[in-house]
Amino acid sequence: MASNSVAYRKGRLIQALFEELKNAPDGLAAKDAIAAVRAQVSLTAEEEGTFEQSGDEKFPKLLRFATITVTKPGWMQKQDGVWTITPDGIAALGQYPQPEAFWKQAQALYKQWSKDSAVDVEDDDASEEDVAEATSLEDAQDEARAEILEFLGKMPPFDFQAACAKLVGALGHRIAWISPPGPDGGLDFVAYADPIGATGRRIKGQAKRQQSKQDVDDVGAFLSKLKGDDVGVFIALGGFTKNADVIARSDERRLVLVDGAAFVPLWIEHYARLDEEARGLLRLRPISRLVRPVE
Repeated sequence: MASNSVAYRKGRLIQALFEELKNAPDGLAAKDAIAAVRAQVSLTAEEEGTFEQSGDEKFPKLLRFATITVTKPGWMQKQDGVWTITPDGIAALGQYPQPEAFWKQAQALYKQWSKDSAVDVEDDDASEEDVAEATSLEDAQDEARAEILEFLGKMPPFDFQAACAKLVGALGHRIAWISPPGPDGGLDFVAYADPIGATGRRIKGQAKRQQSKQDVDDVGAFLSKLKGDDVGVFIALGGFTKNADVIARSDERRLVLVDGAAFVPLWIEHYARLDEEARGLLRLRPISRLVRPVE
């Protein structure tokens, strides 16, 4: 087929995406991944501009739509707005260097997945309405998640650590202490299993709203605050380096790491259990959307 075929073009775009993801072991936020591909390839006339009906920019939705074909068979993963390439995706990138062959193999696997899952496959000739419908929910979720994380990042430090403590409380623990403004000695809150701390382990928490990743030194410093059978909860919006994660998991002391991608769904899931003070710090409103049944 000619190099301007739909299969060639979609294969070229996804290969460009995979090259970007391969160089980002921790994955990329969806908007950053889309921007990276856009910077790497020249858009065609069909990919430029906006959709006539919705006014949405074409390229982000077209690329997001194309990722459905490679996500379902397991070549890439999407979790909490972060896109990562899997070992199978890396293997496919090397095994099928020609974009058209790459895309056709992806389609074959996707069709097998759809057959096993009893769902309709996405169409390469999908209309603007089909593309919009297939990507609108994911777009909305990513946009909402990014908005929440941006809001949290700009929150006053004391309010953020209070929000983190309130979330731990909503998970079923009793908050005994939240650090007041000023030096905190490396601890932002303390929680127990019961109101007076007579049973269960003591939970010590630290909260960082910076967008930079916490490294080995940061995690090590917090680990030093855990004594006896203390449990540590380290919440950092920017996440943690791989080495920091290794240290946390290998240390004999129990330390749970929570990044921004994990914080947001936890807040949403346990929102009903948060008190009014907590909701006032980060108030959310659920939006109902129609989910069409599979025909």
